[in-house]
Amino acid sequence: MLNSEQAQAVLMNAIDSEKNDDARDTMLEGVVGWLASQVTQEAVLQRVAKAKTRGKLEKPLEWWLDETQFPALYWQDSPKSIDSEVVRFLCYRMSRAKDIRTDPEAKPLVALIDRQSSGAFAKNLLKLYFDNGGDAKYKFCLTLGGLLGDDDSSELLKRKVNDWADNGRQKMAEYAVKALALQGSNKALRAVEFFSRKYKNKYKNIGAAAHEAFGIAAEELGISPYDLADSIIPDFGFEGLFREFEVDGETYRAFINTDFKMVFLNEDNRLLKSPPKGISKELAEEFKEITKEIRDIVKSQSSRLEQYLVIQRKWETEKWQAFFLQNPVMFAYAVRLIWGVYDSEGHLKFTFRCEQDQTLLNAEGEETELDENLYIGMVHPISLSPAHIDYWNGSLYDADIEPIFPQLNRKVITLPEGDKPLVISNEFKGVKYGGYGFTSKMEKLGWYRGSVVDAGWISSFYKDFAEADITAIITQQGELSVGDPSAPAELSELMFVKRNQVSFGSYVYDEPSNANDARLIPFGELPPIVYSEVMADMQFFKDNQLKD
Repeated sequence: MLNSEQAQAVLMNAIDSEKNDDARDTMLEGVVGWLASQVTQEAVLQRVAKAKTRGKLEKPLEWWLDETQFPALYWQDSPKSIDSEVVRFLCYRMSRAKDIRTDPEAKPLVALIDRQSSGAFAKNLLKLYFDNGGDAKYKFCLTLGGLLGDDDSSELLKRKVNDWADNGRQKMAEYAVKALALQGSNKALRAVEFFSRKYKNKYKNIGAAAHEAFGIAAEELGISPYDLADSIIPDFGFEGLFREFEVDGETYRAFINTDFKMVFLNEDNRLLKSPPKGISKELAEEFKEITKEIRDIVKSQSSRLEQYLVIQRKWETEKWQAFFLQNPVMFAYAVRLIWGVYDSEGHLKFTFRCEQDQTLLNAEGEETELDENLYIGMVHPISLSPAHIDYWNGSLYDADIEPIFPQLNRKVITLPEGDKPLVISNEFKGVKYGGYGFTSKMEKLGWYRGSVVDAGWISSFYKDFAEADITAIITQQGELSVGDPSAPAELSELMFVKRNQVSFGSYVYDEPSNANDARLIPFGELPPIVYSEVMADMQFFKDNQLKD
């Protein structure tokens, strides 16, 4: 707290001589800023020498953590490998970190390691860790595997998240997904974002860890999670929508069609469904990997875009053009959706769709251009007249294009005039649905499980509309519980509250229980799309409920 040079010197003298690591770790908290400034080889080697004097580097932490057997690590901008004793110091200090983070005394060393050549070390360390049981005591191996790893390490961590989740080691799966975020590549971050949705209900602690890790990554970059999610969609080295290459003197172009499959054009614009004969082994393998990655992207991106339709996410004109017209994967989405152009107040100016040649056609079938200072988003059918919906459905049909998800034909429900003062609806009270089917359908619709209370009973489900700062809640009065997920769910009260105003958790009873709760939002104050989407979700269960 004194934070003077004299106080820092006293602490450093004590730190350099203290052999009890718990005491040292507490002291280190007071000199984090000073340590962060010591990013030089000389300063790091001094720390290593002092650790050796304290007797901390006499042997590896475990027999399988013998750093002399690991692939070499290298200093940045130097052909010189890092001495094994320094690597032992790295493992020793990283083992002191309490979570998936960098120990403050190891941080300067990590910053000096060459990331271009550290992948083999990270992969080897992860494999040894997994092969030797993956003990939480040595979870620092996950941290180093993420910090120093490449795509190979990402694949190992991805597989381990699922493996640990399915085998009762959810806490370790949390650690693995955080380590994946540390790896930081677009591929790794796409996996983190995918896990944040895959485990949002089942093993929701893993989903929460992934969501938090993705948010931290976005915060570090100074952008929103939405923009980060956009930025990690790869272009695979394409120039715009195409990738040119030569085979036996003839030029070919690879592109991604509207079915998200890679196809090829020769010089005569003849379509080929597979790479031309004579293609190099390396390029054939690259196209194979791209095809695999496209499948992974589509698994997550289709549901994400439907969620963007629901929350009415919009892009500035320039960003929309860069993301949807210049990225080969996202262009395939652009041509299968109907778009709206909005002013700064969110008012719809006109609608359009994108042709295969990137031409934009409005509702009169005329070519149109997008002005600056406007916003582009997927148009919701609640904003369109029946005639416009019929026109665009016909236009897509004539172009032999199938929507990527229900956009124009999704159910639209408008608020009756007499329900505007309502804050709690009993319209769906008593509706019953099979437990497994209910949970699965709710998850697909973007709902999260709410509180789990007495005897594992699930008291509610909720759905966030972040852009509108609103949370929808449906309480549950059936027998559905975490202990008996097959028991029927029974809907009860539907309500809307300000986002983050109601808490959910184990033995948390915080859902509004009467109409006087100040957190409740009158239905008449809800955005029409929020009301429509929630009521349509619930109407599905009413239309398909269990019969007595």
